[in-house]
Amino acid sequence: MSPLSEEVVFRLLLAKSLLDRVRMHPVAEPDDSFVAQQVLTAHDAAELAIAAVADHCRAHPSQQYLLQYIVALEQKLSRPVEGKAFMGQLNQARVGLKHYGNRPDAKQWIRVADKTYDIAAKWCDDFLGMSFEQLDRSSLLQLSQVRELYAKAREQTGIEHYSEALATLAKALHILFRENSALRGFEAGVARSEDAIKLTGFGVHGNDYLALQEFLPQITTRDGEPQPVWEQSEFGHPGNWRNDTASGKNADVRSRLHRLTQSVAAAVNYRWPPPSFAPLTCPNKRSSVFGAACGCRFSNRWE
Repeated sequence: MSPLSEEVVFRLLLAKSLLDRVRMHPVAEPDDSFVAQQVLTAHDAAELAIAAVADHCRAHPSQQYLLQYIVALEQKLSRPVEGKAFMGQLNQARVGLKHYGNRPDAKQWIRVADKTYDIAAKWCDDFLGMSFEQLDRSSLLQLSQVRELYAKAREQTGIEHYSEALATLAKALHILFRENSALRGFEAGVARSEDAIKLTGFGVHGNDYLALQEFLPQITTRDGEPQPVWEQSEFGHPGNWRNDTASGKNADVRSRLHRLTQSVAAAVNYRWPPPSFAPLTCPNKRSSVFGAACGCRFSNRWE
């Protein structure tokens, strides 16, 4: 497999971000508006994903529409594309909603984001040879210092240097909080419910944010360099932090830390102002909460 271009990765990450944002908010009794938003978002995400895959495979459609990308891929590679029938139904639901005001059936489409995510993951596996789930969002971090710290934290986690990895993540967050005016007053290693509530408006999962903050050390600046300060009194006496007491926990710690580390990378997709104030805008270089610090490249609006 040839390496993925920046443009391909960018579209896949946007598709994943769109789906993650709607998948994390399940409701018991969805109304028409909720289901309609799910359908529109899933269609946009699917089109981004299949366009990226077709671009990488050099499959050029006659028209740049969701189903045309699928047809172009099938013709180019002489093999069927997963989810073609479902995408046809999704496209019909979108057209009926957008052009005729037909409301999507809640029972049929309530899980549309999950289904679309699974199909996009299959496309990535079949045609790109990579995992949609493990797609590395750090490629959108344009501030080199933050990107390097994130990569370093992942390496430290992989070799079970957990305290070092957490300290590295805390330094990265410290830089992001310092550089972005929308996040002034936020502190690494300080889990405040009011901060989590503010971030939920940007699509950030509040519980993940608080869990990450509870793991992190606080950061002080010495000689211009951020230094970690551990406040561990709430977690027992350090004399009990021994290998025998931690036996069997490493796999669980690694799993949780990996998930939380991914939530840091997801920060490049956080939005400012919140969607309620800017429903037609997408993340861009000026409005992304972390984008201003990272210099992320986002298009100015959805077409």
